[in-house]
Amino acid sequence: MHSKILTSLGLLLLIFVAGCANVTTPEVTVNDRSKDGVVTVKATVQNRDVVAVPANIPSVIYFEFDSFTIAKNQKRQLVHVAQFLKNRPSVKLILEGHTDIRGTNEYNLSLGQKRSKSVGDILRLTGIQDLKLEQISYGEERPVDNGTSEAAHALNRRVELQFIKS
Repeated sequence: MHSKILTSLGLLLLIFVAGCANVTTPEVTVNDRSKDGVVTVKATVQNRDVVAVPANIPSVIYFEFDSFTIAKNQKRQLVHVAQFLKNRPSVKLILEGHTDIRGTNEYNLSLGQKRSKSVGDILRLTGIQDLKLEQISYGEERPVDNGTSEAAHALNRRVELQFIKS
């Protein structure tokens, strides 16, 4: 019964998204986490051109457990990010904060936001203006690794850097 409802909701959502103008990449996530059978449907539509970056530009910044402090070696990597952005006025950076599954959803959303903000703060110190940065938190909702080992958790504690045309 739930799978038919989820499928129907997903199809309706895709039909709606397909009807929107200028939509190129729909992403639909269906979650059924509640014990009372309530289904949550979340849709995110991204209509942005991703910019390719050289190999010396990091695409991910990793964090320790329950931390939003950036390691010194990663701060040095962010200098390359800042230089890349300064040399390309038409490029903007989306900072996507993520966490592992430990902690409440609210806590993880807050921690993901603090992580994306800490990366943004370093970039601002190097002269990058707020207009070039967008910060978002996904908390635990978009894991890279669904495992429960420490290695899986470590991969999920991150800020992903998405370079886009502004």
